[in-house]
Amino acid sequence: MTDPEQPHLQAHAPALRDRALAPTEEPESRQGEAGPRQGEIAPPVRAAAPPPAAEPKPRPPLHKRLERSLTAVFKLGRTEEMAKRSSRAVARIDETLAALSQNISELRQHVDGLQQNIERTTDHTHRLQIGFEKHSDDLLDALDRVQSADAALGRAAAERTTLRRELSLRLDAMELAVRNMTARLDSTAQGTDTGVSTPPAAPGDSPTSDTDPDHAAFLDRFYRAFEDRHRGSEEKIMRRLRVYLPVVKEASARTGGRPALDLGCGRGEWLTLLREAGVTGTGVDSNPEQIADAIERGLDIRLGDVLAALDDADDGSLSVITAHHVVEHLPFDLVVRLVRGAFRALAPGGVLIVETPNTSNVLVGATTFFTDPTHLKPMPEHILGVLFETAGYAPVRLMHLNPHERLEDAFARPGFDAEIAHLLYGPQDLGVVGTKPEPIDAPFDTDAPDWGAPDGGGGV
Repeated sequence: MTDPEQPHLQAHAPALRDRALAPTEEPESRQGEAGPRQGEIAPPVRAAAPPPAAEPKPRPPLHKRLERSLTAVFKLGRTEEMAKRSSRAVARIDETLAALSQNISELRQHVDGLQQNIERTTDHTHRLQIGFEKHSDDLLDALDRVQSADAALGRAAAERTTLRRELSLRLDAMELAVRNMTARLDSTAQGTDTGVSTPPAAPGDSPTSDTDPDHAAFLDRFYRAFEDRHRGSEEKIMRRLRVYLPVVKEASARTGGRPALDLGCGRGEWLTLLREAGVTGTGVDSNPEQIADAIERGLDIRLGDVLAALDDADDGSLSVITAHHVVEHLPFDLVVRLVRGAFRALAPGGVLIVETPNTSNVLVGATTFFTDPTHLKPMPEHILGVLFETAGYAPVRLMHLNPHERLEDAFARPGFDAEIAHLLYGPQDLGVVGTKPEPIDAPFDTDAPDWGAPDGGGGV
């Protein structure tokens, strides 16, 4: 490559060479020291020791001097080139500054445009806010009117649902009354009255109900008020019925989770417990006054005859059939129908649970049993136990439940006979649990119990 400084050095090469070869002249000051000035007397010459001869300072070699000159020339050339480069850089900086100035001017114009847009947007927003505030009251008033109308529609729908339910119950009651009347007419024509269609807890089966259409409805209202006052609160009844839940859960598991049927369900306490235990249950009762509140709570209850509902059940379709305080309202032949019909409808491993007043308790058998005017006759354990066995249930379990609250006080009284205390204040209810045997490997003890004298209560 060619050195950019080479032309400049070639131009100055002759001059540099002549300068390096020129003789060196002595200074004038040294020439004057050769002798005395004209007209002056020369001083006497004294003998003195000759001064030491000074060694002449050697001059740098020619090539060194030439190198220094060339270096100076090179530096001068580079300085000029740097000056040119700096000039060009300054020019480029000026151009960049000019462009930046132009960009700043354009940015200022853009900012001014944005400021104008912001001002226009702010003004538009302000106008929108004014319009919103102007119409907000109207919108709120319209919303209030819509909510009021929606609430009114909700109330109307609830009232319509209630009226429809009441109408359905009344129609069911009328249909049941027609069926009962037809059955009585048929039995009268045949010379007998079997009472097959008589509801288990319906006190309206009397000649008066044929001539007074409101008589049956009045008796339904009476029985609802009677049970509310004398049977106990729903919470109390549910506490008493919980004792059967383990039996029900086992039967449901053995039968693959088949549903349960509650005969004479009344206010629905047992169905509520079944729902809490995860067992599907349906109830049937002939008193529309009794079941109205239970239907409101979402329980599956149907108005009708309990024996007819049992007859409608398919063979082996149920895991549990219950009849709490039903059999004492029925003639014995209908109790037999209930026990046998339940055996048919139960799946193998299913259970029939019947609860009735325990008339082995003297106070129950002599007084409280007859407080209910619809009770026909006691159903003691001797009768129910043999009846269950004869129908095919095995095993049959007896449960003596709910002793009188004064039993512990009687036991604690000094000198009070324990047997008398048990007879007076012992278990007030009797539960009979019969299991439909499974065809193979039935896991129960099928030895028949002794249906002799009561064992003293408490449960078996």
